[in-house]
Amino acid sequence: MAISDLIRMNDWEFGKFLKVIIAIQVAMFALMGLAVLGLNIPGLRQVVGFIYLSFVPGVIILRILKIHRLSTIETLLYSVGLSIVFLMFTGVLMNALYPRIGISRPISTIPLTITMGIIILIMCALAYRRDKDFSHPAPIDFREILSPPALLLLLLPFVSIFGTYLVNFHQDNRLLLSLLVLIALIAALIAFSRFIPRNLYPLAIATIAISILCHSSLITMNLSGADIRYEYHLHKLVETKGYWDSTAPATAFNAMLSITIWPTIYSCLLNIEGTWIFKVIYPLLFSLVPLGLYQAFRQQTGEKIAFLAAFFFVSFGTFYGEMLWLGKQQLAMLFLTLLILLTVNRGLDPFKKRALFITFLVGVVLSHYGTAYMYLLLWLSALAILAITKYRSEVFTYGSTLIFITVCLAWYMYTAGSAPFDSMVRIGHRIYETFYVDLFNPQAGYAVGRVIVETTSLLREANRWLHIVVQIFIAIGVIGLILRRREMRFHEEYISFSIPCFLLLAACTVIPTLSNTIGISRPYFISLLFLAPFCILGGKTVFRLISKAPGFVRRRAFDESRRGIPAQISSPLSQSEALLKVMAVFLIIFFLFSTRFVYAMANDYPLSMPLDGSRDYWRFNDREEISAKWLLSNKDDSLKVYVDLYGTALFYAYPGGQLGESVEPFRRGAEQPLAPIPDKAYIFLRSYNIREHTILPHYTAIEALAKEYVDVENLALFNRDRIYDNGGAGVYR
Repeated sequence: MAISDLIRMNDWEFGKFLKVIIAIQVAMFALMGLAVLGLNIPGLRQVVGFIYLSFVPGVIILRILKIHRLSTIETLLYSVGLSIVFLMFTGVLMNALYPRIGISRPISTIPLTITMGIIILIMCALAYRRDKDFSHPAPIDFREILSPPALLLLLLPFVSIFGTYLVNFHQDNRLLLSLLVLIALIAALIAFSRFIPRNLYPLAIATIAISILCHSSLITMNLSGADIRYEYHLHKLVETKGYWDSTAPATAFNAMLSITIWPTIYSCLLNIEGTWIFKVIYPLLFSLVPLGLYQAFRQQTGEKIAFLAAFFFVSFGTFYGEMLWLGKQQLAMLFLTLLILLTVNRGLDPFKKRALFITFLVGVVLSHYGTAYMYLLLWLSALAILAITKYRSEVFTYGSTLIFITVCLAWYMYTAGSAPFDSMVRIGHRIYETFYVDLFNPQAGYAVGRVIVETTSLLREANRWLHIVVQIFIAIGVIGLILRRREMRFHEEYISFSIPCFLLLAACTVIPTLSNTIGISRPYFISLLFLAPFCILGGKTVFRLISKAPGFVRRRAFDESRRGIPAQISSPLSQSEALLKVMAVFLIIFFLFSTRFVYAMANDYPLSMPLDGSRDYWRFNDREEISAKWLLSNKDDSLKVYVDLYGTALFYAYPGGQLGESVEPFRRGAEQPLAPIPDKAYIFLRSYNIREHTILPHYTAIEALAKEYVDVENLALFNRDRIYDNGGAGVYR
């Protein structure tokens, strides 16, 4: 049975399209009205509101621009990206204009509801005027959605959600362990059988991404991580005040609409507490990144390599670890993915392509200054390569470069007291000052330190070598691209970005100053947006060379002749498929190590927040949250609060809890375990500190690799009074 593709609404007959849009808007307003009357239908307003805010504006804009005949993936991602930028622009315009007409709280429920309703209707009228005659609906087979492979894939997110419930309330991680096995099994089924057809590969990537993100983000009922808690604080400032003050606080974070105005629009209209915006909404949108990458890779390599490359991307620990602590970068990564999709798209009208491209560039700038500056660096490098090769690009032009630089400088210099711009200047200055000092000191670099640091078990040694092998695969893949670029199907613009990404990754690995200043995980992860396919291609090259080794060839010939296939006529296609199967096995092993499944099964301290609740981490319980709020509300403002490394992040979510304001970390002393703590100060102990009788002082990047804990006795608490204790945290003075 065929039904209309519910995502490709921009290709529908306009009357049907308009009815669905109006129905969604009426349903949204009706649910909000029922809530005012005290009639709440659990979850329904949130689901309808998510579709209304995340998809509807973007798909209307596609009709206004008369953009049609896109794939389902492209339609979904472009609609979501346009919707996010639309909400950012709408919010910032309301914030600037409404106070002038007497509306003191523009970013609040009533002004947002009325404004959104009016603008959506105006956009529908404009879309009707421009695009009322187009109709080319794309049907989909409903039986595919209900097929056993599709149902198996759709099961993954539910297993993930229920697994986190068992961990949170019953301390039972067995279902999450089963989830990881199931994901590995699906990857194996795609590599070794035809049970999952090629047209379901996008669904496989999407459900794997959502489930692996949820298995981390839904652990605990509170926000985990460091930066994301300060992002939450900035969002709450906007929500509480009802407007965004771009100059207070004057921090780089406050200039990012992705964590100030944008989440506040969701929390107001969907009636969701900010914690769940960051724990659910951001990861749901971030899960579109590997889906978009699959589409971009598929157009250049084919379905199987594209799936393996996207699977490698989601297997990388930063995807479901550090990125979940960075709401602003999750949206920035989504916009980078959209830019990649546009780069490899050859079917769009050049003018419309440039319009979308500039829109998503602005989205990157408004989402995360660090990602924007890094992308600008890659952009300029790619532009130089395109100039050398004399390739004429539709989007990477001197005009678009000027627009990108102008938007970056204008926004970052004139918001939040130019804090984003100043932050990047400080980073550049630090790199310049320490470059020659650290260049010839290999142990000074965080990235190198991760390689040379002593491992504590055979499994951790194996994991380290798996990551080294991955980097070797990427290097071989990129070298193969350079040597045989005309034989490959990669687009010139994509190649021009891939080479600088590889050089950036190499620089962060071997130049200590870079890895210490900007870290290695974030540049590495951004580079994987372009380099992931080269890991697969490089791995194929390595395994092909291994297969040509003496003895291996004879064994292969014996196996093929035993199956009735003469070795001399074995097709290149069958050899390529065999190499991809070997690569799939490697990636499955990499996935099981990266997710710490292997460690958990071997009882080797998995260092995974979802799988091991006993370890110290950026995770906080209710009693710690209550204690932190009590202390900040009742403390003497002239005194500092001293906490351990992870405890500093606990305070980020609350007013006055930022480092340098009221909170300081314990620091290691020059000749003693801890640096002296002033007599007139507060000492805050978390549950882990009390239970294990240890604290983790603040360390440099290299020192933190070892994570040397210090006994609580070094705090000399016997000289202080315990002024607060709720059984989960304690405060001393």
